[in-house]
Amino acid sequence: MVGGNPLTNAESLPYALRLDAGSLPRLGPVSKQSIDDFSQALKDDQMASEDRLGYVAVSRAKTRLLASASYWRAGWARPRPPSRLFRTIAGLASVTELVDEPTLPNPLDVKGVGAAWPVTLDHDEQERLDAAAAAVADGSGWGGDAGLSPEDAGRVARWQALADQMIQQTRRQVAVPASVSASALLTARRDEAAFFDDVARPMPRLVDEHAARGTSFHRWVERRFQSAVSFADWDDDGDEAPDGGGGEIADLVAAFERGRYAHQTPLAVEASFVAVVAGQQVRGRIDAVYPSAGHKYQIVDWKTSSRMDADPMQLSLYRLAWAQSAGCPLEDVDAVFYYVKADKMVRPELASQAQIEAWVATLRQDGGIAAT
Repeated sequence: MVGGNPLTNAESLPYALRLDAGSLPRLGPVSKQSIDDFSQALKDDQMASEDRLGYVAVSRAKTRLLASASYWRAGWARPRPPSRLFRTIAGLASVTELVDEPTLPNPLDVKGVGAAWPVTLDHDEQERLDAAAAAVADGSGWGGDAGLSPEDAGRVARWQALADQMIQQTRRQVAVPASVSASALLTARRDEAAFFDDVARPMPRLVDEHAARGTSFHRWVERRFQSAVSFADWDDDGDEAPDGGGGEIADLVAAFERGRYAHQTPLAVEASFVAVVAGQQVRGRIDAVYPSAGHKYQIVDWKTSSRMDADPMQLSLYRLAWAQSAGCPLEDVDAVFYYVKADKMVRPELASQAQIEAWVATLRQDGGIAAT
């Protein structure tokens, strides 16, 4: 989208400084005709951008499209008519409700219209409100029909029944997708309802500080072991060794360098896999795989948290996936959690292949109910 005209709006970035300058209208030789042509080209480009945006908005509707427009915005001295796109949609709509032409002044700029909020309640009303809020906060919910007249109690019961009916109407049976991530399966193990809700309506996830630290550390480890550079390859022209990690993970980097895996050479780092478990495709990434003396392979999952409460099923899935990928028996694969800051290796009891497949098969067979 073009935005403003840098010739008439000082807040608009000159096009020569924009990374998308090659796709924007260009100003020809300095003359009135050239400036007029440039301004018209900007208007044409803006209309094309609006058309693209309008197409995206209109084509997303499955069964019903609602469109609205306004004559006023705060600060406008005069009303503006509905846009070209809105008029096009209104001309094709089955139901149209258009208001009369607006009159001056701008209703959004009228002063003195307002009310105090929140409304100051009397003492008894405030106590009731505080009690209701406390009931919601501690999970006890509605305290019953105490204090209500029979008529009000019946009205509340009808409200509750209607709410329950509406909730049920918004839920539907959901199947496990053909391909899921290992982390999603672990979510299903902890909270099956949350897993199926996410399947039905995927939502972005908030990345907290601890998760961001873990991600940064995993990237650092990957770069460290994949930097196959020897001291002999470095010259004296200022080249540096592989990145030592940012300040936010300096403590983790230092702990790793003191730990047991720092000077062992892994067979694989951040190894992607696609496994099939009970007919279900499962994808993921294994932090590291090392050669093992007692086994053929040892899977290591880095843990940057101080809480040693990782789910053993995570290692069980990784072990099964690596055995499939390497074409070896499950018994040839060891799997451990490594808590970096404590330099502590934890080898939990792992699920067998039969146990994993039974769990996944049950999840696939039963499916779940999710909000839509």
